Amino acid sequence: MSTELMTATNDSGTISMTGLYRDGKPRYQITVVSKTRLPHLLHSVYLEVDAETIANMQRCVNHYETPEV
Repeated sequence: MSTELMTATNDSGTISMTGLYRDGKPRYQITVVSKTRLPHLLHSVYLEVDAETIANMQRCVNHYETPEV
């Protein structure tokens, strides 16, 4: 069983994250669908990562969102 956690779309494409369990451990599938200059073509990437990777990504986001004093 999986649960869609978030989806964001802009002019360049869509990114979504789905939570799932694999071997009894929480995993996250990140899907990126890129729009190309040719409207009939799409390029997709599927990544499966663990919770530690998601936490590290969040730390990076927090670092760049916090203005330096």
